[in-house]
Amino acid sequence: MIKKFIVRTLIVVIVAAVGIGFTRPLLAGTLPPSHPMPTTRPMQHVGPHHMGIILKSIDLAIKDLQAGKTSSALEKLLQVKSFIERLSSPTAAVKHKAAFVNARCPIMGNPINPATVTENLTREYKGQRVAFCCAMCPGKWDKLTDAQKDAKLKEAAK
Repeated sequence: MIKKFIVRTLIVVIVAAVGIGFTRPLLAGTLPPSHPMPTTRPMQHVGPHHMGIILKSIDLAIKDLQAGKTSSALEKLLQVKSFIERLSSPTAAVKHKAAFVNARCPIMGNPINPATVTENLTREYKGQRVAFCCAMCPGKWDKLTDAQKDAKLKEAAK
């Protein structure tokens, strides 16, 4: 019974991660009556790096499930669910909006979701905090000259 619930939870997580608007018909009859049907809304500021994190976590949960480690699989799914909720929270971006000087990643141009930016995804530059979309970008930023950083930051602030 628990394995069936975990598989159904995986479906919910995947559908929520993709932001598909037809979750209700797709999941009708798949969740226990005590479990509320999820509501969907398109996720804000989701880049390919976010989907990579989500899919990797789901793959690990599937492996745990196949190995009979249901509690570990459930823990991983709950972590994915929490990550997705942070990504899709409309208030998270508003709450932290002023924390960074840029609205977009100065390296890749992806929108910045302040709710998901960790300390390792920021740099201090001329007294301001600069946020990046993924772990690859801060290292690239560090290699730029100040003139290049100024130009990139000007574009990212638009």
